[in-house]
Amino acid sequence: MDHRNGSRAPIAIPVELVRGDTSFGCFMSSNISHGGLLVNCSRPLKNADCLTVKIADDTSRSGYRHELKVMVVHNSESGVGLMWADYNVPFFNQLEIILSAAA
Repeated sequence: MDHRNGSRAPIAIPVELVRGDTSFGCFMSSNISHGGLLVNCSRPLKNADCLTVKIADDTSRSGYRHELKVMVVHNSESGVGLMWADYNVPFFNQLEIILSAAA
């Protein structure tokens, strides 16, 4: 089932996947949308598992850093599909700028 909400933009940003105090590691996204992101992660994660994704971009002028809840929606050879599970207004404002610039 496709959970995508909106068009995907091929944007690579560094992310860390965390559950509680356990980090699954740092990875790069391969695309991002208003509905979620695809992370280049070869480690299989359990579908429907709720995680925290930490997103930072110290190279941008804004130096944004966000932590959002996500749900694992699929694992494939191309990566792990994550759906946003909460709504964070500052992050989605920044995401809108990123997606507009990528269009």
